[in-house]
Amino acid sequence: MGLYVAGHRLARRRAGRVLLEIVIVVAILVAVGFAAKHFLSAGTSISNMPPSVTTVVSPHTAGKKHADAGMFTLELPADWKSATPPQQAYKIYSWHNTAQNAGVRRLDVYVDGAPQMPVNRVLPIQANGSQLVPLGQVSDNCVTFTQGAKNAGGSSLPGKYKQVNFLCDTANYARNVVGTSSPNGVDTVKVASLASGGHSFFFVYTDNSATPDYDILTDIITGFHLK
Repeated sequence: MGLYVAGHRLARRRAGRVLLEIVIVVAILVAVGFAAKHFLSAGTSISNMPPSVTTVVSPHTAGKKHADAGMFTLELPADWKSATPPQQAYKIYSWHNTAQNAGVRRLDVYVDGAPQMPVNRVLPIQANGSQLVPLGQVSDNCVTFTQGAKNAGGSSLPGKYKQVNFLCDTANYARNVVGTSSPNGVDTVKVASLASGGHSFFFVYTDNSATPDYDILTDIITGFHLK
């Protein structure tokens, strides 16, 4: 009778141990599942991952045309081509756009002589060896900062922007004509190279489009090179 009872107790102990082992295994699985859900959730960021990079291509650098005027070269928008220069007694090189309303954007480059031309905006520039450097951005319409411009009537007035002098066109204030000027003087910048010697330049950019883009002129100036 005692052997039967002892064997019964041993079987109960084995069953209890198996049950305990099952409980332990289930508890481990639950803990692992909780840890995986907590540490690998969608909102968790993993360190040492490189940040995402977004590349934006500027329309002014995506397509360029190398223009050779003999004495100097320019980098123009890809759709631009040579245009007929203004009928003036100066040496002038001209280009204009051909895409999206051809001719609404135009560049005239005066070499070694230019009229005292009133403009609506000004881009200060200076020489850096045989190249040119913009001294900031194109100004606002000059009637907004030139003293006496609002009461000038049909005349033009001397203006000043970022330490360069120019003529403000108060008679045609609604136009979008930009001229360059430099510390060398009104409507001129002097550039020199070993091959060509010294020359003066005056850039006039006209933008009659519905959305004027004055960065085009800044890009052109940056790509100028005197041979």
